[in-house]
Amino acid sequence: MNKERKKSWISEVWRQLRKNKLAVIALIVIVCLFLVAIFANFIAPHPFDEQNSKHTNEGPSAQFPLGTDKLGRCELSRLIYGSRQSLAIGLVTVIVAAVIGVIIGSISGFYVGKVDNILMRILDIYQSIPMFLLCVTLAAILGPSLRKAIIALSFSMIPQYARISRAS
Repeated sequence: MNKERKKSWISEVWRQLRKNKLAVIALIVIVCLFLVAIFANFIAPHPFDEQNSKHTNEGPSAQFPLGTDKLGRCELSRLIYGSRQSLAIGLVTVIVAAVIGVIIGSISGFYVGKVDNILMRILDIYQSIPMFLLCVTLAAILGPSLRKAIIALSFSMIPQYARISRAS
C-alpha cells in the first residue's frame, strides 16, 4: 500500500510538471548541468590546468571549442570543471542556511511569546539589510576564501528558511 501511495505521488508530480513546458525545460537543463559536473573528467576535452604556450589567446577552433586563455588553457575544459565548484557552492550554501534557519524558526515557533518576538525582530532587522551588501560585508570581515564566501552566502539566506519554518 505504501508503494502505491508513493508511486501515485510521484506520478502526480510528474503529471503536473509535464503541463508546464518551461518547467520541463528547466528540469532538463538542471539535470544536464549536474551530469556535466559529475562526468567532467570524461566530457572535458583537456585537463583544466594544462598549459600550452603555443596556443595562448586563441579563438575557437576544433581543438579548443571556446578558445584558450593567456596561459594556453582550454576555456571549455575550465568551464566544465568549474561547474563542479558552482554546484558545490550552491548546494552547501542552501543546506547550511536551511539547517540553521529551520532550527531558529522551530525554536521561534515552539516558544511563542518573548522568545518568538525577540528572534523574529532580530530576523526582521537582519532581513532589512540588502543581501548583496550583507554578503560583501561578511566576505570583507571574514577574508578571501571559498569557505568564507559560502559562510557569507549561507548567513544571508537564513531568515528566509527561519520564516518558512516558523510559519509551519
